[in-house]
Amino acid sequence: MKLPTSLFSLLLFSLLTLSCGSDFYIPSQANMLVLEKKDDIKASLAFNHAQAAYSPKNHIGLKAGYVFSNVTELNSERELNMGNIGIGYFNHKVVKPIKGIKEKNMMMRPKLCLIGYEVYANISQGSFSSINSGSRTGGTIFISPESRGFRAFDANIFYPHLSSQIYWQSQTFSLQFGLRAGLLYYYDGFGVGDYTQAERVLAASLIEDTPFPNLEYDILFSKGDERLETFMQLTWNSSKNSLINTNLAFSFGMRLNIPSLIESMKR
Repeated sequence: MKLPTSLFSLLLFSLLTLSCGSDFYIPSQANMLVLEKKDDIKASLAFNHAQAAYSPKNHIGLKAGYVFSNVTELNSERELNMGNIGIGYFNHKVVKPIKGIKEKNMMMRPKLCLIGYEVYANISQGSFSSINSGSRTGGTIFISPESRGFRAFDANIFYPHLSSQIYWQSQTFSLQFGLRAGLLYYYDGFGVGDYTQAERVLAASLIEDTPFPNLEYDILFSKGDERLETFMQLTWNSSKNSLINTNLAFSFGMRLNIPSLIESMKR
C-alpha cells in the first residue's frame, strides 16, 4: 500500500497537542471513534490520549481509552491521567452509497457517506495534579504586580458520565459534535501553598462537597479515507465550581480502521 507524501506530513503534524486547563482540572477527550457495523474495530492516537472501539453486534459499541495530558508552562505544570470504559448504542443513515469505484486501481478508499448519532454510558477513573512554582500577575504603571508563591494540588477523580454525539461523514471528511454530562468526584486530595482565601474555600469544596455536575462539549473535524484519517478536536467544559469551569483542550491525532487498513496492506 502506497500513501501520499502529504499524508505522512499530516501524520507528523498530528503529534502536536495543546491543552489549557486550570490548577484543578483539564478536560478529558471525547468518544472520537465512529462505529458503523458489527465487527468494526477502530483506534485513535494522539500525543495526549489513545482510544479503541469495537462493535460485537450491530448498533452496540464498546469503547476504552486513556488520557495522559501534560501541560507545561513557564512556571507551572498540570497533569491528568484518566482511563475510561463505555458501552453504548449507535445508529446512522446512509446518505450516498459508494458506486462505480474499482478498488484495485484507487489510491484512496472513500468512506461511506452517512449521518448518525450515538449514546454511551461511561466510567472514568484517574488522577489530576498541578504544581506552580510562583508567578507575578497583574500590575500597571500605577500598581505593582501581584506575586504568587509556590502552589500544589493533587487529587483522584472518579467521573461517571453519559456521552452523546451527532456526526456527518462524507467520502473524505467527517464532522462531529458531542456533549458529555456527568458528575466529577474528587477524593484523597490535598492542596498546599500560596492560594488565595477564595481559592482555598473552593478547593476544599471540591473534596468536601463532591460530586460536581460537569458538562463537556466537543467539536471534531477529520480528513482521510476509510483506512486512515487525521483529526483535530476542540473540547471545553462548564461546571458550577469556578475552579474547574471553562477549561479548554485542543489536540491533533489520527484514527485507524484496523480491518480496512490490514486488508489494504495485503493488496
